[in-house]
Amino acid sequence: MANLMPMETSSAPVAFEVVGLVVGDIGSSNVGRDIIIQDHSSQLQRISEKHPKFMSMQYPLLFPYGEDGYHDELMYRQRSSTSANQHQKVTMLHYYTYRLHDRPNDFNTPLRCKRLTQAYFVDGYCCVETFRIGFYRKPSFQSKYRSSSFSSLANSVSRGIASGSSVG
Repeated sequence: MANLMPMETSSAPVAFEVVGLVVGDIGSSNVGRDIIIQDHSSQLQRISEKHPKFMSMQYPLLFPYGEDGYHDELMYRQRSSTSANQHQKVTMLHYYTYRLHDRPNDFNTPLRCKRLTQAYFVDGYCCVETFRIGFYRKPSFQSKYRSSSFSSLANSVSRGIASGSSVG
């Protein structure tokens, strides 16, 4: 009878359980999505959507080697045949667009996992849209535009002010 015990290696990580915790529900907060892990010292650590390992921790079957995903410091590769790029840093949208396409001589694991691939790209889309909305919520963006509450706009219209630029 063959020995069915797995071979042990000294560097292999060992975990006896994996737990996921969902806090809140959709729409209950504006903080985005994140992963909370417990490190070796039993401290909880938050991994945000902008962390390079976020997607590899979210989808360990797609990224078994813990490959880095999108992060703010990801740069375009410069080619000698083209002139300098307009943009030096890769946007999140361009990163996920790049991941979406298959290339010869490049085994793209996330494209070969059927439903898990769909979940990965939906998560990628949600990350892109979250950061787009976050851009519009920044005080620096908000301060560029004049705004007024609906009740003050309704009061202005009732007073006969028809030009929106004079109201706010």
